[in-house]
Amino acid sequence: AAMVLDTTGITVRVRSSVGMWRFNGVDPNEPVGALQHRIESEKNVPIHQQQLCADSKDANAMDPSLPLASYGISENGAIVHLQIDPNAAVLVAGPNIATKKKIGADGSIIAVEYEVAQKDKGFRPGMPQLRDIKKAWTLTDFLEMDEQFVFRFDKPKDGEAGDASRKSDMCLGALLPPESMGSMTSCLQGFGSMGSMTSCLQGFGWGQCRMAYLYGTVEQVEGERGEAEAEAEAATPATTVVWGSGCSTNGTSSSSSGNGNGGESVSGSSGGASLSGSTPRLKHARVVVECLYEPPQESSPEGVNVLEDPREEQVSVLASLLGLRRVGWVYGHPPREKGFLATSGEVQTAAVGQLEFADGIEKCPFVTIRMSPEEDGTASVDALQVTLQCMRMVAEGALEVLEGDRASSKIVDTFTAVVEGKEGVQSVDNSRFLLNVPVLTNEKPKLRMGFPAANRPGALEPQSPETLKRCILDSNGSVTNAVRDFNLLLYLMDFREMFDWEHFMPRICEAAMTPGAELDEGDKLIISSVAGLD
Repeated sequence: AAMVLDTTGITVRVRSSVGMWRFNGVDPNEPVGALQHRIESEKNVPIHQQQLCADSKDANAMDPSLPLASYGISENGAIVHLQIDPNAAVLVAGPNIATKKKIGADGSIIAVEYEVAQKDKGFRPGMPQLRDIKKAWTLTDFLEMDEQFVFRFDKPKDGEAGDASRKSDMCLGALLPPESMGSMTSCLQGFGSMGSMTSCLQGFGWGQCRMAYLYGTVEQVEGERGEAEAEAEAATPATTVVWGSGCSTNGTSSSSSGNGNGGESVSGSSGGASLSGSTPRLKHARVVVECLYEPPQESSPEGVNVLEDPREEQVSVLASLLGLRRVGWVYGHPPREKGFLATSGEVQTAAVGQLEFADGIEKCPFVTIRMSPEEDGTASVDALQVTLQCMRMVAEGALEVLEGDRASSKIVDTFTAVVEGKEGVQSVDNSRFLLNVPVLTNEKPKLRMGFPAANRPGALEPQSPETLKRCILDSNGSVTNAVRDFNLLLYLMDFREMFDWEHFMPRICEAAMTPGAELDEGDKLIISSVAGLD
C-alpha cells in the first residue's frame, strides 16, 4: 500500500507559457483534479483547457483521479507543468486570437503556435505581455519585476579563481575516519569501509557512474575561528561535516572546487582548528555522516537514473530509529577533463538536496561528495556544496541540461545570466556553482559497513543468513557489534514478522547507536538463530 504523507500542505509551482504560479497549502494526498480546480478558480483557466504533466518532456497527462504524491509531487517547491489550450481566455490578449500567421518562403500562409508568437510579444520569452499582467506600470515596477529573472555572476575576487582555500560558509569540513586518512595516497585497492562502493566502481573499470545517500546527524559544537571567518559568519552559524567509517572513502583528498561563487561572499576554516589571530569561539553546526545507502539505480558513463525503491519507506524508518537523517549524497564517475567537477544533473541534484534539507533557499550543511580516479590510479575525493544562487536558480527552474557540454548548464530562455558584466550569456560553467568543503578526520564513528550493500550489481556476496553468520563471526561472535551496520539492520527489517518495526527494531537500533550497550539475550538468540548459530 502506498504510504500516506503526513503534511499540512506544501507549495506547488505550476509552470506554463503564462509563467510560474505558486499554490500554497496543497495536500499531496489530494487528487490531481483538486489542483486543477484551484488553477481554474485562481488563474481563470477552465479545467477542460488544462493538461498537467509531471515532467516537461512527458506528453502524458496526469490522471485527475490519482493523488499528486503518486507523481512524486510531495515536497515543497515541486514543479508541475501545465499545457494550456491556445484558445484559453488567459492566453488571449486583445482580439480573441491565440496564434498569428506568417508567410512562408514558398508564399504559403503558416499558422504560428502560441508559444512562438508569445516569445516575441511577452516581456520575456514564455511570459505574458506587460498589459496582461497589470494595466499601469512605472519604470521602478518594471525594473523590480524584471530583476527577479536576472542572475548575476561577479568576477571572483583576488585569490579566489582556482584557489583551493576558497570554502563554503555553509559547510566547513568533511571528516574521514583515521583508517581512510592513513591510505590517502594508496591506489584504488583497499578502500576501507567504503571499499565495497569503490570496488563496485572498479568492477565497472571506473567506466560507470554510481551514487548513494548519506545519513547522519547534525550537532552544535564550538571551535576557534579566524578573525575573517568570525566576521563573515557572525550572522549565520556555519557547519562542519564529519564523515563516519560507515562511508569512508580512503581516496586522495582533493580541494579542487569551482572557482566562481555566483557573487556570494564565502569563507571557511578547517573545522575547529586554531588559527593565528583567532577570536572568540563560535557555535556552528556539525554534520556527522554515519552510513550510506545505495538506492536501486541504472548506471551509465554519463550519469545515474535512480529507480523506484521498494525499500524507500524501510530506509526512512530505519534512519529514524537510528536517530539519523539524510545529510548528503555521494557520487562516483569515470575520469573527466581537468576542472570538470560536476554535470548539470549533478549540480541540480545537489541543489535539490540542499533545498529540501533547508526547506527553502537557506544555508544548510547538506553535503555532496564526489569520487573519481586520478591518472596515476589514486582516488580523488571532493566534498562540495552549491551556492545559494544555484539553489535559487534550481528552485525557479532557471537551469537546464546543455546538450553537447556536460560541464555547463543552459539558462532557460525566460531568465537572463549576466557573467562578469556580460549580458545575454546562454550557459554558465558549473564550476561557478560549486563551493569546496575541506576533508578532516572523525575519530569515533558509530557504524561500520561489513554486510553487503543493498542493490549492489554484481555483488560478490549476497544478503543472506549465511552472510549474517559471517558478520557475527567476524565480530568475534558479538551479535551487538555485528548489528552496528546499516545494511545489516536493513536486511533484518525484511523479515518484519520476526523483527517487527514497532518493538524489536527500536530496541536493536538503540543498542547499536549507544556505545557500550549490549543487546538483550533474547534478541541475541533470535538473530543468531536466523544466522544458523543456535
